Amino acid sequence: MSTLALFEACVGRVFRIADISENGILELHVGEVVGEESDMHCIWIEADDVLLRAKADDGSAN
Repeated sequence: MSTLALFEACVGRVFRIADISENGILELHVGEVVGEESDMHCIWIEADDVLLRAKADDGSAN
C-alpha cells in the first residue's frame, strides 16, 4: 500500500496519539487500517491538521 493510499484510508477515522515530537508533530499508529497491528504503520502529522476528540468515558478511542 502506498503512503498516499494509507493516508486516504485513515481520513475520517479516529486514532489515539501515540507520541508528540519536540516540534509538536503527532505520531498516529494506523496499522489496523490495513489489518495489521496498529504500531506496524504510522503517520506523522502536524497538530493543526487534525481534529481532537475527547476520550470516551470508558477509555476507548471510539
